[in-house]
Amino acid sequence: MSEVLVKRAALRVAQADGRGVEELRVGDIRRGLNTARTVGSFIQRWVALSDREGSRLTVTRYIELSGAADRTAWGNIAAFRSLFGDLVGPDGTPDDLGQFRTDLARAEDDVTLRSLIGAA
Repeated sequence: MSEVLVKRAALRVAQADGRGVEELRVGDIRRGLNTARTVGSFIQRWVALSDREGSRLTVTRYIELSGAADRTAWGNIAAFRSLFGDLVGPDGTPDDLGQFRTDLARAEDDVTLRSLIGAA
């Protein structure tokens, strides 16, 4: 999952600069690392709490269970949606990654960037 996070974050950086997947630079990856680390940690916490609860979480319930500050939690969900909005929709949460998470766990090392990020 971490590789996908870095690749998606790097692509978002490149797109913000008006470049596509074919024009990714090392600097894009470096700049994407912070977002990837933040979103990865957020997904991990969300999934652990969701599994513990045995049900899908709302952002409000996540805040209650995690003890995260409202502003931090909403910032994390915004960063998550910026990377995975195409897969989970504008109101998506890490719970919505379901099959995608399973597919990632089975992915082989040679999966291309294009297929991982869904770029055309």
